[in-house]
Amino acid sequence: MADGSSIQDFRYRIRREATGAVNWLKRQWRESRWFRWGLILLAVLLAGWLILWALLARDLPDAETLLEYEPPLPTVVRGINGDIVHSYARERRVQLQYADFPEELINAYLAAEDKTFFSHGGIDAGGLVGAVVDYVSKVGSDERAVGGSTITQQVAKNILLTNEYSVTRKLKEMLLARRIEGVL
Repeated sequence: MADGSSIQDFRYRIRREATGAVNWLKRQWRESRWFRWGLILLAVLLAGWLILWALLARDLPDAETLLEYEPPLPTVVRGINGDIVHSYARERRVQLQYADFPEELINAYLAAEDKTFFSHGGIDAGGLVGAVVDYVSKVGSDERAVGGSTITQQVAKNILLTNEYSVTRKLKEMLLARRIEGVL
């Protein structure tokens, strides 16, 4: 019986607090013009964000295609004894596994390209803010702004997107980077 009454007390408190919050919102809506405008602005921003996301995300490639990605490797011609006689390729590539790279090389590359690689989840907020500030400061000039891209965003651009220079591509790159981090 004690358990049943405590559950009823808990439900009553939640109902009372929810009713109090709703009444507070109604009162603020009626009495405060700034509150009304703030909520309207928030709703418009949220709707704009959802529309923008829907427009950008509708034609993005699937991040799961990276699971089967095979980089173009050279065609190798071998002799009778199995030795490589010649190779044909547009780019000289050698396929290595992650374990083949020395840890110092990995750390040096991450220090130069993406310091927060293991913790950012696809988008580096600090780098993004810096890139936006640099972009705004260079608007109107012919200078190209710094990228602010993570390694994941660079993969999205180089493998799944085009190389165009636009804010739209950058936003698509960010969406794909989040998806890639979820897949891989």
